[in-house]
Amino acid sequence: MRLFSAAAALLAAVPFTQAYWKGFNVAAENPDGSCKTQAQWVSAFQKLSSLPGHFTSVRLYASSDCNTLALAVPAAISTGTQLLVGVWTQDDAHFKREKDALESAIKRYGQDWIIAISVGSEDLYRKEVSAGTLATKIYDVRGMVRAMGVKKDVGHVDTWTAWVDSANTEVIKASDFIGLGKLVFERILLVCVSLTASRRIPIL
Repeated sequence: MRLFSAAAALLAAVPFTQAYWKGFNVAAENPDGSCKTQAQWVSAFQKLSSLPGHFTSVRLYASSDCNTLALAVPAAISTGTQLLVGVWTQDDAHFKREKDALESAIKRYGQDWIIAISVGSEDLYRKEVSAGTLATKIYDVRGMVRAMGVKKDVGHVDTWTAWVDSANTEVIKASDFIGLGKLVFERILLVCVSLTASRRIPIL
């Protein structure tokens, strides 16, 4: 698990900041490569909430891998944890499994456990997909969750180099928020800037 935090100076640099979250990335796999059980998700969330700062926000990288949402969502609900959901975009068959897992979790547990939904992670930095294709997948996921009555922000997380590249404008236009990840002193800093009227900035 890797801590996410941001200095006051960073927040001050964005004048429309109204709210933020601080939390952790939590992988679906254990150090030995095995998948977390629901009990292990509960334990992980409880450990985070017991730390100084009482962390109750967690970012997940995917939805279907290791049955992430099927196991992590009930664990999150039982521990008062909220999730920045990840939807992996590589491989159309995998993308469909990710969407199906998210749809299933929403149907079963509602939407109160969701902070926001990130469609992909650093796909543009790694040049694994075109901006147009990624934008289409963001619209796809947003259309699915909106049809289910979910109003949470849907966007993408990538490096700063992706966001200053004009070739990726389509992704910005497609997103309710954009996340910027950077390695700082061997820790990951993620700032998610909302592009919707609410002007929320979740920071994980």
